[in-house]
Amino acid sequence: MEYEKQQNRALIITIIVFAIALFIAVGLITLRNYFFTKLTTEENTTEIEIVGDEEDLTKVIFTEELDTFSDLDSDRNWIKVRIWRKIGNNEPEVILDQIGQKDEYPLNYQISPDNSRLFINLESKVVSLDLETLELEDVFVAEDKVQNTLFNESGDKFIIWEQDFPESPDYKVHEYDLADKSLNELASGTNQENNYLFPAYLRNDDILLLWEGYESVRPFYMDLNESEVKSPNITPGLSNKYSSTGKYLATSTEAIDDICNEVYGVSPSTYEVYDAISGEKRSDFGQSEKVNQLLAFSKDDSEVLYQTYTIPQSYDECGSLEKEYYLENIESDSEPQSIENHEEVLAEWNENYTDYFYDYENQPPMLMIDGKPFLSLEKFQIAAIYE
Repeated sequence: MEYEKQQNRALIITIIVFAIALFIAVGLITLRNYFFTKLTTEENTTEIEIVGDEEDLTKVIFTEELDTFSDLDSDRNWIKVRIWRKIGNNEPEVILDQIGQKDEYPLNYQISPDNSRLFINLESKVVSLDLETLELEDVFVAEDKVQNTLFNESGDKFIIWEQDFPESPDYKVHEYDLADKSLNELASGTNQENNYLFPAYLRNDDILLLWEGYESVRPFYMDLNESEVKSPNITPGLSNKYSSTGKYLATSTEAIDDICNEVYGVSPSTYEVYDAISGEKRSDFGQSEKVNQLLAFSKDDSEVLYQTYTIPQSYDECGSLEKEYYLENIESDSEPQSIENHEEVLAEWNENYTDYFYDYENQPPMLMIDGKPFLSLEKFQIAAIYE
């Protein structure tokens, strides 16, 4: 009899333990689903302020962050965004109601050179939005991850760098033809340093210029015929920029304390220009006692346009800096030329140039185009500006 009581007691204990375990398991699953679907930011209900020039046909494509949600499996956050387009002072229109979900994170946006399609890197794939029909289609589905993308110099090819960094040093370079929508693998190999690389420029359709991201910004390059990542032995500076055709790389060699630079506290003062492949020094420019900022290379890479200013005595004067603009030929020993029409020069060198900045003193922040208010909205990101 006592034995039967012990058996019953053991059975009851087993059932209780099982019930508790089942309750905990169900609770964990419920909690996981709750965290996965819970929005950590509320839907943006801020009204868009309609501003802009009535005669201006400038088009701005921008994204509005809708949701942020967590995923315990991958220990990261994901976002959903809505994509808008605004033309001049017309009311913005939604061109894609929602994009972004688990395993599809909208990393960046690039508009095609003919302004007909918006390419969106979702990390696990690349999609294309037709800006006339508003149809969305897959361009490339990755086996690993899409690190970054770019258009070639002629604008008819779309280059995709695929690598599951930092888990794997193996990479692939793909080429998407915008005309016939074909996909071709250009190169593959192993990045021996297993550093974070992303494409910066495709030169002559055979030399891919690369940047190293994260802690440093070292330049690299790869001959697509050899599929080997190499370094031009150029020491990067605070500011680094490839020229218009990828022939040169300009890097700042000196920095100066700058109370107007709220991010770094210093700004570049002098630059050196190198051959992007050989690493041979070709020129230098700038004034060591002033802040100098490289704005652009000319189309043929023979000139640079940079702005300079003297650091003020107090931070209050940073909003009224007197900036000067200079043109300098980097392929000759000529003196820099002071100019007044730097915006016209930039527009001549880059047909897609638009003078814009964000006014953060305005709340919500205001996008200013050509010195005029254009768009005010919370949590927005510019995807493209074009005419």
